[in-house]
Amino acid sequence: MTCTEAYKEHIEYTFHVFCKVVIRNTMLTAIRTWNRAVDRAIVSGVPEAEILELKKTEITDRVKEFVEQNGKKPELFGDIVRAAIELLECLITKVMQKVMDIAEKVIGKVTDSQKETPKEMEIHIHTKDEPVV
Repeated sequence: MTCTEAYKEHIEYTFHVFCKVVIRNTMLTAIRTWNRAVDRAIVSGVPEAEILELKKTEITDRVKEFVEQNGKKPELFGDIVRAAIELLECLITKVMQKVMDIAEKVIGKVTDSQKETPKEMEIHIHTKDEPVV
């Protein structure tokens, strides 16, 4: 079976369109994943300034540097964003660990104060049980 030149061009064109769609969808997925990670970070208490700094250094600057060195290769954009997401997840973990440490200190203080409280409650209970004269 012989292929005409027009058919070969059609196959090549179709393949390029397919590749562009796959690359575009990969980029959109990476961006959506980043946005979800940012939402988790904000809810977890990570300061917005730290998130913006991470985005600038790990995404914007790296993409700019990569394009200057290697040219436009949008298929690698997802890798850069995934690396930034991992760093953001580490930042979320650190913030959450600080929150847990603070919570443990607060619980420890509450436990200490509860040890003293029963004696005070006994005094109030005894005064209530005494007949009023």
